[in-house]
Amino acid sequence: MKKILLWVIVLGILGISACSGGSGANPTPPPAGVTLEGPLWHLQSFGYTRMAVPARATLRLTKGAYQGFSGCNHMQGKVRIRGNSIRFEPGVSTMLACDQISLESRYRRLLYRSRSFRIEGKRLLLFGEGGGAPLLIFSTK
Repeated sequence: MKKILLWVIVLGILGISACSGGSGANPTPPPAGVTLEGPLWHLQSFGYTRMAVPARATLRLTKGAYQGFSGCNHMQGKVRIRGNSIRFEPGVSTMLACDQISLESRYRRLLYRSRSFRIEGKRLLLFGEGGGAPLLIFSTK
């Protein structure tokens, strides 16, 4: 009887610890050698969708600021990073008219809604409030 009780306790602890990780709200720290700040991140997708993204869209974070290219216009502003939490403040951008303006607007809107991040290898995933599926997925070379 004691052995059965011990196994129930051990399995319960393992089950609880397995459920506590892996969401966008509590992402794991980046692997050694890959940093959030510094690299030029290239936008790969709007989450896990197959929707087109702006051509050559990028993001770079350095010392409390971000700079990026949204396909036609350049943008920059302030970013706050604490642990795996991130918050982009709407900044300034050029205002050129172009064919993919709706994609650019979507990119900036999702960037400003981002609340946490996770780095997986050479990919950066940005998540909204409450985690769930990523809003934006970037890669670095």
